[in-house]
Amino acid sequence: MSPANEEKGRSRRPAVLLAFFLVMMLSTSPAFSQEDIAVISIDVQGSAQIRGGDQAKARDGAVRDALRKAVRQGLLEILKIKEPARLPRDIDQLLARHDRYVDTFSVLNEGLEGGTYSIQLRVAVLSDFLVHDLKKMGIRQTGTAEAPRHHVPVRVSGLHRFEHFVRIREGLSVIPGVRQVLPRKVAEGEIWLDIESAEPPAVLAKHIESSGLFKVSKETGAPGRLDLEFQP
Repeated sequence: MSPANEEKGRSRRPAVLLAFFLVMMLSTSPAFSQEDIAVISIDVQGSAQIRGGDQAKARDGAVRDALRKAVRQGLLEILKIKEPARLPRDIDQLLARHDRYVDTFSVLNEGLEGGTYSIQLRVAVLSDFLVHDLKKMGIRQTGTAEAPRHHVPVRVSGLHRFEHFVRIREGLSVIPGVRQVLPRKVAEGEIWLDIESAEPPAVLAKHIESSGLFKVSKETGAPGRLDLEFQP
């Protein structure tokens, strides 16, 4: 092999390995199951007192507080209840294991307020898991099944490392209205996704662009499809 061909082959190796690894992830990971797993995106604030000057511990407590509140808000939406005081008493069993119902979350803002650590999160709550456990408890739900659902094909360019894929999926999962993000196929430098959203494509595009992680192309080759450029 000539030096030029050897260099060309070496430069293509990372892209080939990335594509292979992503294909393996699509075929084996339960996180990418095509079962209908609905997600509710919720913005919520949590807080915790700083004791003994331990800010790290207070931050952890604030995150737990926010996640618990996000799951409670998800329950309110599912059960169509406006006042938290009207939630069934048994709901505390679900709130006690809130981690089960959280898919991903991102930090919107955080900081100190006197002796309190406050944090604002955008949380993707697994509403189908909540509905399943509510049914086991004999509690009827009436909310998410009636919400509109749009399946939006999305092409994302700018994918060069596996960590980019992780950030793309996490970033899209917490966009308002997004219920699930399913990878469909990968190619060199890009990935194709199917997004299930409570919002139509035009509204979804505005939410995605406002996240700051993606640039939305104004021209697309197919009606209803979104073309995004990942901007790490």
